[in-house]
Amino acid sequence: MLKLGMRKYETNVKSDSVFVWETKKGLEDGILLVVPLDVQEYSDQAHRTYRREPEWLFGNGIATRSAAITCMFKCIETLHAMKQLHNKCIGIFAYTDEGKGMRYSGTDLKNISGISRKVFVLQPGNEGGKVMVQRRGLRKFSIIVERNPIRVGSKKAKYDAYEWFADRINTIEKLASEYDRLDVSVSNINLSSYSMMRPHQLEAIVYMSYLNNNNANLIEKKLKSMFAVSSRVFKTAISNVEVRPPMLKSPIQKETLTELERICLCYGIPFATDSSLLPSAAGDVAEGVPVICGMTPSGKNLYTPDECISRAELLQKILLLSFYLSDQ
Repeated sequence: MLKLGMRKYETNVKSDSVFVWETKKGLEDGILLVVPLDVQEYSDQAHRTYRREPEWLFGNGIATRSAAITCMFKCIETLHAMKQLHNKCIGIFAYTDEGKGMRYSGTDLKNISGISRKVFVLQPGNEGGKVMVQRRGLRKFSIIVERNPIRVGSKKAKYDAYEWFADRINTIEKLASEYDRLDVSVSNINLSSYSMMRPHQLEAIVYMSYLNNNNANLIEKKLKSMFAVSSRVFKTAISNVEVRPPMLKSPIQKETLTELERICLCYGIPFATDSSLLPSAAGDVAEGVPVICGMTPSGKNLYTPDECISRAELLQKILLLSFYLSDQ
């Protein structure tokens, strides 16, 4: 970054997970590019190497990380080659805890985006050149159920830890509301048992995606009341381990969207807007600052070892962002 004429920005940066650069004119009242640097690992699966097909590029984290880094560098290199970079107010916010729900970098992003004029989050858009103007938030809950061990075939105990939890899965998922755009799902059920014993401990993850914080708070209370159980047989615990705020559609996005659409019409680049069920760093941007997400190419099989991106859209998104930054 230093070779391209960028300098490190350390004001308001408190987390070791955050790296911020700015142009010589600074990032204040400028455009902030948000770039994730980490990628989820899959220790239980074979390593997938990068490979190319005529229309797709494959690789672990290629859509959720590598494409963002590529788009950012190509845009900055383009402005540097055109000798425009030193005249622009541009900042780059890179962070390494996307896989942890931005637990450490979220506050820094809110502070730094608050002094920016607008924010672009370099996360995958949808097919057809679609950028994101709205994303749901996410809350992740960890649930633990324990009971005294019981032997296989024992008729004295009615429920082991798994059976007790399984009876409540339907109740949990019925908390979802399509009208309120709120979903609740059970995932990652792990059991522990001794030899010749039925499961005595269960650990599960429950995900809740939402748009409205008030609705999410209500469902969270219901979830916690379901597992506020303490008896001689069963012990339960529930904790909120991750909170990702939603990105809500706002009228202040209109000016930026109009400028992006004009560029796309001029150069024949596909463009449209969409919303997403998945959270991103856009939810942590300061209130009142225009933010557009999905500024990298669309992908398939996101967050899996078979993740891939469209080769054509990679070029299109680089061109779109480069033209936009050049016009500012």
